[in-house]
Amino acid sequence: MLKPGGTFLFSVWDAIERNDLAHTAHTTVTKYFDENPPDFYQVPFSFFDVNEIRLLMSFAGFADIQIAPLAFPSTAPSAAEIARGLVHGNPIIASLRERCESKIPEIEADVASVIAGKFGDNPVRAKMNALVCAATRS
Repeated sequence: MLKPGGTFLFSVWDAIERNDLAHTAHTTVTKYFDENPPDFYQVPFSFFDVNEIRLLMSFAGFADIQIAPLAFPSTAPSAAEIARGLVHGNPIIASLRERCESKIPEIEADVASVIAGKFGDNPVRAKMNALVCAATRS
């Protein structure tokens, strides 16, 4: 509950294409599936349409809606460490265990290799983007 005149502040991830490591992991993992690839990586990056956010906020009774992009660096000690997190550190691992458990080490190694090739290794340096949203309760 937010009293009238209060400010609602929140952030969401920008589109997956503007988040280097998640996008790379998604495109690398999906190539292992001819049909119906796991789509987990798209979920956290699915609410990025500024017009849709404004419309929903307005419909919910908010005014003075401000949405600002925020770009920031994403660094990791190594491509292997970030690949481990991107494969094992989120719900996609359940899909991989269910559908191709024996290929998980190969997939993880491939994600690490692609990341190292695109963003370096020891350390990895990539970009992340979010949207910071603020609105006033009418």
